[in-house]
Amino acid sequence: MRCDSSVSWSGWYRLFINNVRAHISENTKSWRQCGTDITLWLRGGHPNVSDGVVTREICSGFDFDCRWLFTVKVKACAGNYYVYELVKPSVSCSGYCADVGNVTVTSQIISPDPCNKYTVLDNPWRAVDYKYLSVTHCDNAMSGWYRFLLNGSNAQIPDTCVDRYSCSTVNGYWLRGGHPSEADGIVSRDACSKFYTDCCFYGVYPVKVKACPGGFYVYNLLNIGCDAAYCAVSSTPQVPFLATAPGPVTAGSVSEPCTSYTVLDQPWRSNPYSPSNMRCDSSVSWSGWYRLFINNVRAHISESSKSWRQCGTDITLWLRGGHPNVSDGVVTREICSGFDFDCRWLFTVKVKACAGNYYVYELVKPSVSCSGYCADVGNVTVTSQIISPDPCNKYTVLDNPWRAVDYKYLSVTHCDNAMSGWYRFLLNGSNAQIPDTCVDRYSCSTVNGYWLRGGHPSEADGIVSRDACAKFYTDCCFYGVYPVKVKACPGGFYVYNLLNIGCDAAYCAVSSTPQVPFLTTAPGPVTAGSVSEPCTSYTVLDQPWRSNPYSPSNMRCDSSVSWSGWYRLFINNVRAHISESSKSWRQCGTDITLWLRGGHPNVSDGVVTREICSGFDFDCRWLFTVKVKACAGNYYVYELVKPSVSCSGYCADVGNVLVTSQIISPDPCNKYTVLDNPWRAVDYKYLSVTHCDNAMSGWYRFLLNGSNAQIPDTCVDRYSCSTVNGYWLRGGHPSEADGIVSRDACAKFYTDCCFYGVYPVKVKACPGGFYVYNLLNIGCDAAYCA
Repeated sequence: MRCDSSVSWSGWYRLFINNVRAHISENTKSWRQCGTDITLWLRGGHPNVSDGVVTREICSGFDFDCRWLFTVKVKACAGNYYVYELVKPSVSCSGYCADVGNVTVTSQIISPDPCNKYTVLDNPWRAVDYKYLSVTHCDNAMSGWYRFLLNGSNAQIPDTCVDRYSCSTVNGYWLRGGHPSEADGIVSRDACSKFYTDCCFYGVYPVKVKACPGGFYVYNLLNIGCDAAYCAVSSTPQVPFLATAPGPVTAGSVSEPCTSYTVLDQPWRSNPYSPSNMRCDSSVSWSGWYRLFINNVRAHISESSKSWRQCGTDITLWLRGGHPNVSDGVVTREICSGFDFDCRWLFTVKVKACAGNYYVYELVKPSVSCSGYCADVGNVTVTSQIISPDPCNKYTVLDNPWRAVDYKYLSVTHCDNAMSGWYRFLLNGSNAQIPDTCVDRYSCSTVNGYWLRGGHPSEADGIVSRDACAKFYTDCCFYGVYPVKVKACPGGFYVYNLLNIGCDAAYCAVSSTPQVPFLTTAPGPVTAGSVSEPCTSYTVLDQPWRSNPYSPSNMRCDSSVSWSGWYRLFINNVRAHISESSKSWRQCGTDITLWLRGGHPNVSDGVVTREICSGFDFDCRWLFTVKVKACAGNYYVYELVKPSVSCSGYCADVGNVLVTSQIISPDPCNKYTVLDNPWRAVDYKYLSVTHCDNAMSGWYRFLLNGSNAQIPDTCVDRYSCSTVNGYWLRGGHPSEADGIVSRDACAKFYTDCCFYGVYPVKVKACPGGFYVYNLLNIGCDAAYCA
């Protein structure tokens, strides 16, 4: 693989392929063609001799996207060849792609006329105001000419910037350069997609466009990969889409909705989803009050939580809070939409109960695509509050330490997607409850931690209904389910009738009473001595699980313990110490293992501070400190603290601390593996190609294009070095006199330059001015920079 981004370019260049004249390709290329990783091609066409020196854009990307743009100068020369003032591409590892022979100019004469031969795209989800949900739309199989409609009305690709996550996809494409007139014939335009503030960060070229008689446009579209689609906007005003004509409006004042409404008799509102006949209320211009029927049978908006792709639409809408009584008059109710039973988007409608046992609704246009109001037939069913048996006497206990609010989400996914019946919460055997104040995202060992909105009831209140909510950005109830039933029980605890909330989501818990430390054995005797002398005043921890394999049924969590004072470790009466070696997750009887880095002290060192590392896949992702002391008698004591990460435990090894000898045979300066990967350069940005240093073994020396290189020893930004987490060396490089030293290898996240890390990476300075490194595995989407 060759990389033009590693070349120092200067001056003008002419291209040949095996002595045959060539030119930079004008055709869109996918990645990994032309002998490189990311291909570069020229867009805008080659000039004529009479044009002199012109500037043209060079496009790079993958999967047919034009993701990075820069310019070069081009000149057509007498003799039918081109010269280029090439520059170093800013994207790794990329190369200019060459085609042999003359530039082929495609004729603009199309037969037949595309205004008479095209494919119609009438997809309501393409509308710009339809937001992306879980359903992926992909324009990756386009071929030929297309005309756009929205619900049967004339539409076109927008020619102004479109926000990311519009048009029911991630990357919604718009047309840069505007639409032509009929007189212009067929023209070429960029199709662009926004990322951050760059409205044309992604792009493809050329999209051909023609204005046709009759006031519409046709487009010769290119494939734009997955999670990407062409957007549409109306060319003419839309009118409401109704499956049947509005029914007659009975006489009465406009101000009386029970006698002045539009009939909606649309059986699809209670039918299963059909991709070929999907309906979208978000495409309708709603106005006034509506009454629902299904095949002439009275109906109402559903009150029960719906998963997606029901009721003849993509995202179902249901009413929460219950229907009113006639005496309530006009009330406001929330409409919920989402998928997998989550209530992800909320808006309100007005509802009125009318004499005659029916309801009318002042419906509005939903803000989420492609969604529809779900209808149930018949009367609203009111569930009786009489429960037999009493849930205070019949419930399932949930005692999961990871539900605690201060347990942060790691790689282990917790999902409350199989709930059924009534539950009581405990934390390490102590009484607990669902919190009734807002919980931050990534709490409770999951992504979406649910809390209870509306507070807990008293015993006198009986069974009440509450929202269970989860936070997103600043909205504490962005996600939600309703109703969660709650009852206060004699004895000072609560029981909950819980709903399923999907995956990456779980109900949180907080203690109802103060917690006490959890120990598998009683504290051992404390020997006589001053309280200030930790070697003679400590608590014994003899807990064999600290060196056992992980067991889901018997997982222990030190993050649930209230630690106080100094501790000495044993395993089955054999002295032990906190492990010094990097651990992957789910070892030592816990979920996230904790180990000590920096080494144990000597007796003469007194009390020292050491870092405790936690993570998974050998990464050191969370750091905190404990105090350590080496005692006469060859043992250690630790002033342990509560870990901040869930569910984690201090890992123990039995016996003496092993000190690895620094004597290496043979000398690593003479026996190493060379890593010469241009993509490791710090200024190479991450693309779609994943680089992973997850199979490292032994000593390595770094080169860049044959020149001496080293791991950087200053902070490296995320998404550098052609990967997500680019690792650098904390603590600087040694001199030759220092011999082999140990260093942290770190990766940045947000503002923390050493948020991720592994230890120890061994480093040695060698004669000849280079370094060798004994590298550790750092998982995938992670690589050592150079």
